[in-house]
Amino acid sequence: MKTLALLVVILVFPAVVYAGNIYGTLWLNGKPVGQGAQVAVTCGGRQHAAQVDNNGYRVFVPEKGRCNFSVTLAGRAYQAEIASYDGAVKYDFDLVPNGSLRRR
Repeated sequence: MKTLALLVVILVFPAVVYAGNIYGTLWLNGKPVGQGAQVAVTCGGRQHAAQVDNNGYRVFVPEKGRCNFSVTLAGRAYQAEIASYDGAVKYDFDLVPNGSLRRR
């Protein structure tokens, strides 16, 4: 019985690690944005937030469907619409001066 439970955990765990992860890099003036930016994903009435570091950002979003993706950097807000899926999705964005995000 323990062997069966272990086998189930091994088979299911990789899917859980990647499910609903939204990750990527933000770019400003041709350079990656490091620390200091905040990311928020609003999906299904729930908001999920993360800090941006030198490796980019990663947000776990369990809801699926259309979501609002927003970035706050130095008091400026940038927004775009994205989609959340069962699996991991990579979104790399350029921060555009008009407050929008352009997907790379």
